[in-house]
Amino acid sequence: MVRSKVISVTRELIPVFMVAVGVALVSTLAGSVFDRVHQVDAEALVRDTVAARPAGDQQTLVVPEWGVQATIPLAAEMPLLSYSAHGQSSIGLSSAGLVSYGPLCSAARNALGVLVRYPLGGFDQRSEGAVMQYFLAQVGQFEYAYQLPQTSCLQADPHRPLINQQTSVLREALGTLSAIQP
Repeated sequence: MVRSKVISVTRELIPVFMVAVGVALVSTLAGSVFDRVHQVDAEALVRDTVAARPAGDQQTLVVPEWGVQATIPLAAEMPLLSYSAHGQSSIGLSSAGLVSYGPLCSAARNALGVLVRYPLGGFDQRSEGAVMQYFLAQVGQFEYAYQLPQTSCLQADPHRPLINQQTSVLREALGTLSAIQP
């Protein structure tokens, strides 16, 4: 008698269980589709800007939003640069050599570090904790600094030597940062 009651209750719950599994499956699939759509939309909004004008063995990193430029070597150890603005005060950097490794090595992900703009006097008052940053220049009413990369691209062993090489070149070359010359 108890056994038949258990079987009866179990039979009644099977349709409820099947509906619950179906709803969970549909919501998971819908979530995956919506997540992919939002990811594509986000990727469309964040595009890297090639900010270098090649001229012989040099490229000029031009950031028109800030009115500054820097002369960077253009060679195998420092390919064409790109940047991605992160609001009004920071710009992520990458290179053609790194972007080919995937989205984690893009300028939007700060593959070669970050160029930061502080109000005049703001660099001295700023402590970034574990982030290593170097003062570059004062241009107009702003101070500029370069923060070394701290990205997932750097964590991958095959990319580390290339990032270290390009960061070294970039750190020295960004010292040429100045107002845009016509």
